[in-house]
Amino acid sequence: MVIVQANGVPEPFATISLGVLVAAILMPAGFFVSVIGQDPARPSRAIMLLWIGAAVLGVGLLSAGVGLILQGVTS
Repeated sequence: MVIVQANGVPEPFATISLGVLVAAILMPAGFFVSVIGQDPARPSRAIMLLWIGAAVLGVGLLSAGVGLILQGVTS
């Protein structure tokens, strides 16, 4: 995120790259919330937070990369 902000990545890439920070919340939440319940050996449906976080992380990193490449081309 520091690299994205320091290089002046254009919108909407800078905003979408905030998904990296959102994923840092979703993925651990998926691990910890999924074991709450009757049977901690079997994860609950809250494990989907982990997969959603992984998708958000991928989109955020892809957006940051594309934004940085575009900023370098236009400079």
